[in-house]
Amino acid sequence: MSNNKKNTGRKTRKNRRNRDLKFVRVPILDESGKKIGEREAQVPLDFKTEQTEVHRTDATVINNPPKEHLPCCTSQDAIDRKNQSMLREIRKWPVRREWNNRTGQYEVVIPPGFRNKHWKHMGHFLQFLDTLK
Repeated sequence: MSNNKKNTGRKTRKNRRNRDLKFVRVPILDESGKKIGEREAQVPLDFKTEQTEVHRTDATVINNPPKEHLPCCTSQDAIDRKNQSMLREIRKWPVRREWNNRTGQYEVVIPPGFRNKHWKHMGHFLQFLDTLK
């Protein structure tokens, strides 16, 4: 810990390793049962949680069920509105062109930032752009 008042929001404990997560603090007891300290004991791979009695690998499957595949837009009207809003937005982005050796001319490329932002809608948006040509 630091007594420096200027670093009020700074976390002082850094450089934790993932192997530290494999250890559990176990109390050290004397003959009378009084706690005199703690030691770290490694968690076995088949560790069962006390509350659920489920293996650690099974708990990840239970807590993270597979998600249902839902369409990005519920109706055709919603798809049309989303296509128009994406078209307005992509016109504000800077134009990016790349040289195509097969055709011998420049081609306009959708910026990767725009692709990453709207990756769910790229399927119907690319079809929409083809109809505009």
